[in-house]
Amino acid sequence: IEEVRNDKKANFYFINILTNRECSDKVLRNMNETGVLGRFIPDFQKVVARVQHDMYHTYTVDEHTINAIRVLRKIDNGEYENKFKLASKVIKNIVSKKVLYVALFLHDIAKGRGGDHSILGGEIAKTLCPRFGMSSDDVETVIWLVENHLLLSRVAFKRDLQDPNTIIDLKNKIQSAELLRLLYVLTVADITAVGPEIWNSWKDNLLQIVYDETLIEINGGGDQKS
Repeated sequence: IEEVRNDKKANFYFINILTNRECSDKVLRNMNETGVLGRFIPDFQKVVARVQHDMYHTYTVDEHTINAIRVLRKIDNGEYENKFKLASKVIKNIVSKKVLYVALFLHDIAKGRGGDHSILGGEIAKTLCPRFGMSSDDVETVIWLVENHLLLSRVAFKRDLQDPNTIIDLKNKIQSAELLRLLYVLTVADITAVGPEIWNSWKDNLLQIVYDETLIEINGGGDQKS
């Protein structure tokens, strides 16, 4: 199995499955149920059937992750244009969809290990992404996204959006329109996949405000381009 894990072709096929806009989640679910996914990516095996002990998560970590990929796939192929208007627009301007899918797949991979799962997940990404055949720049981006995957929601739902420093701090942390686009779409997919009734107009509205205002700051206070 070690040979297969390190086989370039096998990793290429896996990325093709992960980024497939028609059936990624169905194939991943089959791979998970048969144990193939956990053997191919041992770090993923550690979150299979792992219960999340909070009042929000309906699913185990592996199910949540595969659900998040399903949401992303549907945003990507235009199925959710009415439900997620901004995300459906933003995803069209993302330079590397592969980065987005890989980061979402890895965002919770270190849950349950003790310590900050975002930081620990970044460490796992550092090892796995080169195996997936990703460039060093793409690897860095995936690591950043995994480490910061809760950033937008924390700012949108817990910080004072009337305070100008809130958006300035966020802009200083994100720094590029591409990272903002990636993080926004990842956040939408992540939140929606937590449970059936989790996404609502309140969250939608706050995240949109944070996205729009941060983009204006990143663009130097000029015109807004999604």
